[in-house]
Amino acid sequence: MEKHTIHYLAHHLHFRRFLHNRYNDLLIADSFRGIALSMTSLFVPLYLIQEGYSLPAVVIFRLFIEPSNTLLFAYITHKLAIGE
Repeated sequence: MEKHTIHYLAHHLHFRRFLHNRYNDLLIADSFRGIALSMTSLFVPLYLIQEGYSLPAVVIFRLFIEPSNTLLFAYITHKLAIGE
């Protein structure tokens, strides 16, 4: 890229200030988290089907088993963090 183009992007579009703001860091991290969760939600069922699990088994996994594990993990980490 030309030096002028990089200067234009950094200075005139205020990317430097945008990227070094703590609130924007949080938004960027949350965006990456959302993308990662979305990709997991898509590719884990596809992988399970490719490995030979039936569609009803994958649906049961997505609806019942995975959320209960997430809730159990959240409960355990909450108890460990509070220390009660």
